Amino acid sequence: MRAALAHDATPQTLTFDGRAVLTDARGDIDPSSAHGFYAGDRRVLSRLRVLVDGRTPALVSSGTEGACQAWSVLSLRANADGDPTAALIRRRSLDDDLEEQLELLAFDEVACHRVEILVEADFAPALKGSVTESSTGAASLEPRGSASLGADVNGIGIAVSVRMPSESSAAAPGEPDVRDMGDVGDVYVRCDGREVGDERERREGDDAHDDCHPVIVSPGRLAVWLTAPAGGRASLTLRAQPRLVGAVAATGNQPPAAEQPEDLEVPEPAAWRRAIDGGLQDLAALRLRSGTQRGVWSAGVPWFQALFGRDALLTAWATLICGPDMSIDVLDELAAHQGRRTDHDTGEQPGRILHELRTGTVGVFGVPPGSPLYASLDATPLFVMLLAEAARWGAPVERVTALLPHARAALAWCEQHGDLDGDGLLEHAADAGGLINQSWKDSSDAMVHADGRPATGPIAPAEVQAYWSAALRGMAELERQHGLGEAAAARLRQQSETVAQRLQERFWLPRDGLLAMALDGDKAPLRVASSNMGHCLWSGTLDDDVAHGVAARLAAEDLASDWGIRTLGSGEAAYNPFGYHRGAIWPHDTAIGVAGLARHGQREAASALVEATLAAAEHFDGRLPELHAGLAEPTAAAPVNHPGACRPQAWSAAAPLLLLRSELGLEPDVPSGRVRIAPLRPQPQALEVRGIRLGAGRLEVRVEGAQVDVDAPAGLNVDTDE
Repeated sequence: MRAALAHDATPQTLTFDGRAVLTDARGDIDPSSAHGFYAGDRRVLSRLRVLVDGRTPALVSSGTEGACQAWSVLSLRANADGDPTAALIRRRSLDDDLEEQLELLAFDEVACHRVEILVEADFAPALKGSVTESSTGAASLEPRGSASLGADVNGIGIAVSVRMPSESSAAAPGEPDVRDMGDVGDVYVRCDGREVGDERERREGDDAHDDCHPVIVSPGRLAVWLTAPAGGRASLTLRAQPRLVGAVAATGNQPPAAEQPEDLEVPEPAAWRRAIDGGLQDLAALRLRSGTQRGVWSAGVPWFQALFGRDALLTAWATLICGPDMSIDVLDELAAHQGRRTDHDTGEQPGRILHELRTGTVGVFGVPPGSPLYASLDATPLFVMLLAEAARWGAPVERVTALLPHARAALAWCEQHGDLDGDGLLEHAADAGGLINQSWKDSSDAMVHADGRPATGPIAPAEVQAYWSAALRGMAELERQHGLGEAAAARLRQQSETVAQRLQERFWLPRDGLLAMALDGDKAPLRVASSNMGHCLWSGTLDDDVAHGVAARLAAEDLASDWGIRTLGSGEAAYNPFGYHRGAIWPHDTAIGVAGLARHGQREAASALVEATLAAAEHFDGRLPELHAGLAEPTAAAPVNHPGACRPQAWSAAAPLLLLRSELGLEPDVPSGRVRIAPLRPQPQALEVRGIRLGAGRLEVRVEGAQVDVDAPAGLNVDTDE
């Protein structure tokens, strides 16, 4: 007896320009899960299920092709040996619409099957926690009458059409003969609260046909018989077409989503190649159309298909190894929305960088779509940090200098608005009806004391002080080279040192051997082992003696797991391996920690975490999710999925790029004509990287053993540490 059919049961995600489709491996959308077709920040399809002869067909295999196409092979019948003798091929593609092609294949004899498609639309907001429960009250796609949607749907609708070549259709006993439908038979149903009939409202741009032949047998259910001769095939096509009413149009040029960033290539070794290629593919898929030349990334699918300041800035930093152009595009986009006035509803203040900008049909925290929400403490100093780093990577001088006024305004915000109580630290207060925490660990329960008690604000996170110090230091260099000159630079350097000293005095806990995660509203330290320490190392803010202690604590087993750095140490009272910021592992957080360890010469610890993240990427098919559980051996022999994780997610997709930079020890200073390459370790297998953009040139590096070979652009002097 042969074994049962093996198959790949990996769930599938397609994404295109702010739209996404999440299905199981068969291609079905389950309304009791986060599956769905998302557009305009709504779940416009909450059910899409294919039944054949009343049953769910067996999955043989499935996969994706790039970001916008997927396929599944389903077995409809098999012989005595288990070999399929009839199969259904499902092919899904996503652009502005979702198209599903179903093809019936017959291998040994005529195949005649009743294919049913179950569809529903609940129009739930695409916000985390909004669509994970059953779609009770969902609006079915009805052939007659109206769908009751409620006023909050904002007029969003969906049209579904079915095409079926007439030559592939045949009547079955007890079923209507649909062979007289002509060359093409369409079913057109609308789910926007309007009545649906054979006489359809014609809208400009509707791709509908006048000869509508309904084959719907009940609300939410489309059925048709398909017949394929022996050795032949039959097919039908379903197209889901969202009609978005109330979405905010982007401004400026509207370029299509770009291809993968630049031409970075890692031919070998295979683990690096798969992680880098997977990350680049996800980043290309997450591009949003905007007024910039290339567009910017959405933060993640499905919950965060919008511009997020912090996410875009950290993603851009990680992708600098692909060149500085995307970083400058991100900065331009954020500068266009930089705060200019005071608005208590949105959190806008002069110089502040936005947290989130939704342009669909759903607002957040009372802020309507199209209006930025500014509830972020760290995006503003990160803006300045990224501008200084992009300049070091050779960003065009004219674009850097154009952003200097925005950087000055950002630093002014830090001093005038970010320091709530005048103690020289950046703090955030809980936003009534909005975000309680406004640093990168922004879940409501992220900030805790050692005994597990939640911290009360205003909260001063450790890493935000480090960002501020680094932003001042970076701005000093920008002013020296492109701005107000050495006197202004000297003042900024002094201010940077003052902030750094204050951070170490207030947050370093020598008795515990760690940096406090934050200070609470009473200025009491949160004495917990957290990944925030890695961000402080990365910023270059800590003195050597403090940095050495912080690096040792970050590399300890309670934080540095088999698959990356836990957000909270496993020995802490509040630890939960599935806790969003209480113990789960975020790849971007690990990559930042690795960069910090490498910066301070902790090569062994950094190398171990590089290997841990590459191993995790292998388990996730080269496409790292937003986060995964903080479980490790012996409890878990492989990384464990987090049920609420986005995938793809921008800064996780970019994490391998930042790891690669750390592995190479790559630190360019294009304006000074220098680049330093100091690999973390000898490479037992050659590590080759091509197409590293530095200014207008390309850099190639090959590391094999302790040998480092570099092909650098003309005019750049290379320092290697072999």
